[in-house]
Amino acid sequence: MSVPKSINKEIAQLRGDLELHNYQYHVLDAPLISDREYDKLFQRLKDLEAAHPELITPDSPTQRVGEKPIEGFEHVKHAVPMLSIDNTYTADEVRKFDERVAKGLDGVEYAYIVDPKIDGVSATLRYEAGRLTLAATRGDGRTGDDITANARTIRAIPLKLRGKDWPGVLEVRGEIYWPREAFDRHNEIRVEKGLDPFANPRNATSGTLKSLDSQAIADRGLSFIAHGAGEIDGASFETASAFFKTIGNWGVPTTAYQRVCKTIDDVIAFIDEWDEQRHALEYETDGLVIKVDPGQAHCLKISHRIHHADGVAIAFLHIGNDRYVDCFDDIPSNHQPFRLGHQGQIWLAQKRRFGRIAPNIDGVKAGLLNQTGR
Repeated sequence: MSVPKSINKEIAQLRGDLELHNYQYHVLDAPLISDREYDKLFQRLKDLEAAHPELITPDSPTQRVGEKPIEGFEHVKHAVPMLSIDNTYTADEVRKFDERVAKGLDGVEYAYIVDPKIDGVSATLRYEAGRLTLAATRGDGRTGDDITANARTIRAIPLKLRGKDWPGVLEVRGEIYWPREAFDRHNEIRVEKGLDPFANPRNATSGTLKSLDSQAIADRGLSFIAHGAGEIDGASFETASAFFKTIGNWGVPTTAYQRVCKTIDDVIAFIDEWDEQRHALEYETDGLVIKVDPGQAHCLKISHRIHHADGVAIAFLHIGNDRYVDCFDDIPSNHQPFRLGHQGQIWLAQKRRFGRIAPNIDGVKAGLLNQTGR
């Protein structure tokens, strides 16, 4: 029996609507409907596909979660290596980086593009003809783990790009992270169940992505933000900022805090400004990534002439913060256990109330970040 045209039309409409709402929520940060309304649309599509399984496609919003756990992670070789970048901690070191860039570019005009250094798990997303075909971790930079099944559960990652005129191959590099609010909410649930809270979002994200059961992690609320490119076949971009604008239009999340700086003085001014802003973000960050913005082709040509890491980017890390508030009065008097995170966070639990205590650089004061409780 053939499927009525009205069913085909409704399924197509629902898929389009759900893709639009994912884009509005994760890329534009401007949701058009409530979560409940989204869930109703999703359930309607799910019911129609259950009644007509022959109409299910791999990129349907209902196909993010696999039915069965995978047996293990395969290793995949990156088409373009995911190289590390150097860290720097002072304005003088940033200026020295600029001197190396100017020397390497040998007269080519350039600017800098600066965005938050998200404390997440580095990953690459590969799209072929606009469809997600592979997601992989950074690994050792040349070979990573295939985490496609788990990445598909992250609603911020489009299974199919929006619009048209995509390149035949597009690799987007970025960070998979656990937003603060979703992370703290999940820890509340763990504490209520008598389980130890996760120490920090980054390690918890890494552990989540190593799960073999995508169904078990689909509701954790992980997210993704792009910060670079890998292999691109069939398109070119004059500048890195043009690349980010284009992939944003295609539905790939990019940071709203990215800034193009024309001079190194502008970069340093942004660093000072950023130290006051970074604690209000939805994700953990410990600094900024400063990238040369003369266009991808120029970057690749000059990278071998700038003798630091991959040559075209450097990270500025904030190592201290005098804005933390002394909160030792909040420590339970009955000496409930503390747990130390990898960046110095100390987790404490007291009934439904818990938080992260982050020491500043001299170790004298401490502050409670993201306090939660009712």
